[in-house]
Amino acid sequence: MLKAILADDEPVIVKGLTRLIDWKQKGIQIAGSASDGNRALELVRTIKPDILISDINMPGHTGIELLKIINSEQIPTRVIFISGFHEFEYAHAALKYGAVDYLLKPISESQLESALLKAVDKPFNSEKTGLPEPEALSPPQLPDSGQGFYSVIQLCIESQDFTESTEGEKDIITFSTANLIRDYFSDKELTHWILERDSRLFLLLFHSQEKHLELLVERHVYQIIRLIKESLNQRLIAAVGKTVDSSENLEKAFLCSQQIMENRFFYSDENILYYKDTRAKRYSLDDLYNRQQKLIESVVKYSPDKTGETINSYLTALRDVTFGNKEATISFCLGAMVSLKKTLETEEIHLNVLDFDDQKVLNEAYKLRSYMDLDQWFHSQLEIISGEYQAYRESRTHPEIDKIKKYIENHYSDNIRLQDLADLVFLHPNYISGHFKKFTGKNFKDYLTDVRMAEAEKLLTASDLKVYEVAEHVGFTDYRHFSEVFKKKFGVSPRKFKT
Repeated sequence: MLKAILADDEPVIVKGLTRLIDWKQKGIQIAGSASDGNRALELVRTIKPDILISDINMPGHTGIELLKIINSEQIPTRVIFISGFHEFEYAHAALKYGAVDYLLKPISESQLESALLKAVDKPFNSEKTGLPEPEALSPPQLPDSGQGFYSVIQLCIESQDFTESTEGEKDIITFSTANLIRDYFSDKELTHWILERDSRLFLLLFHSQEKHLELLVERHVYQIIRLIKESLNQRLIAAVGKTVDSSENLEKAFLCSQQIMENRFFYSDENILYYKDTRAKRYSLDDLYNRQQKLIESVVKYSPDKTGETINSYLTALRDVTFGNKEATISFCLGAMVSLKKTLETEEIHLNVLDFDDQKVLNEAYKLRSYMDLDQWFHSQLEIISGEYQAYRESRTHPEIDKIKKYIENHYSDNIRLQDLADLVFLHPNYISGHFKKFTGKNFKDYLTDVRMAEAEKLLTASDLKVYEVAEHVGFTDYRHFSEVFKKKFGVSPRKFKT
């Protein structure tokens, strides 16, 4: 039997975890509990548990510190972190140092069971998981191991009315679904089994040829989904596990289909979900945080064209890094919003849209059915923030800024200095420098350069002036420098641009 330690500085959390699932039925013994990081470390070193479920922010040693020590001392303990919403910034470190999973309070039974499945080196045996036992899947007519291929499909009803039904009503719908599937296969010459375990339906198909089996799975599962929709008006989701080549590997196939079903949030909003190997990650946590920073910069600098692009870039990396962990995915999204809020607050900018209720937003995000829904929701949130920020900037424009901008636009050919602008509005140069950038998004030199380049573009397009004359007209005394700046701005030299 596996051993587990629970650690949280709130006794009610430890007590709740103890009662949340049937630990003994899962083959796990709770070997101890701790209310601080120091006691948790003592228990880990003494007992060397298989699993540590720990609050990430405790007195003594934090959860991250415990994980580092476990890694450095090579203690064979897998760590699952739990935390409150305000602590999700720790998710980065938690995943970086090898935590198995990261759960947000309050924790549901299914979330805890999913995390425990990830925590073990090998799957729980069928008695512990409540999955069908291999013997139960090996009736006399089942071919011997090695003679063919098996596909396990978990079926889940996901209609809203089913979710809101009583347990008794759910049992009736599940029973009806199983009977309809049995009737469907009654006239099919196909080796199959339909199994019901803990209100879950599993379909097991067998064929001697792997490619033929894959075609059969696609065809029959599609027909079953249509049948249930037409007969019961229920939406059926099918999770097709990895094909295995012997009955000895059936448990792996069952666990694979179950894992796909648990991760259906990350799949597209389709009825048939197929196995995807997500072990090879294309992006790292550092990639994710770099993209988050670019996203924040695009909003703060108000670059509408870049904001959509940076949101898509961020969400692409997020799905890859957090695949299989809905809690972490939502945490990172909300973390990006809070980081944006903090960035704006450092500029003494306060937006009403950012005065959100953390728990309310969290609950709203958890209601999203798929990653596609999260994608649309996150885009919407950032667009609202960006729009209000732009309105704020426009409403906060100061007369002195307008005066400086107008002066630059009328005197761009002169040798304008920051001191000249300060004298113009009777303010200190240092104040003007910061103030100008805060409300235009550019320092005065960049703004002056943009005005000069815009005028140079007009003159090169619509006048007979030579290139060096254009350079002088827009305030450049060095022709080579003018060419370098122009090429950087437009991608071609002014001479090629004119021709």
